Amino acid sequence: MIFLQAIIVLCIGYAPGGFVDKCVRVRLCLLLASELKRAGLPWKPHVGCFLWDRDALIEASSPFPNRIYFILNLEHFLGRFETSEKIAEKLGWLPT
Repeated sequence: MIFLQAIIVLCIGYAPGGFVDKCVRVRLCLLLASELKRAGLPWKPHVGCFLWDRDALIEASSPFPNRIYFILNLEHFLGRFETSEKIAEKLGWLPT
């Protein structure tokens, strides 16, 4: 039930008591992404997906807050992590 409530907060920005601050929504999204990764949700890095570098493995700063990156060029990420499997292992996927 908590997972469903979190999804509702993310989608419409409302929780019991009023609307939720955007920063809270981002943190909630990262928490849910972390839980999905921990639960073993399979994913394959591809152009167009968002990634979360929770452990600050990527040296370059991110244009998004909280070390969130967007894959515009997969080769760039492969240059750092060598394989798609390592990208999936080291970074978190943010389903969009």
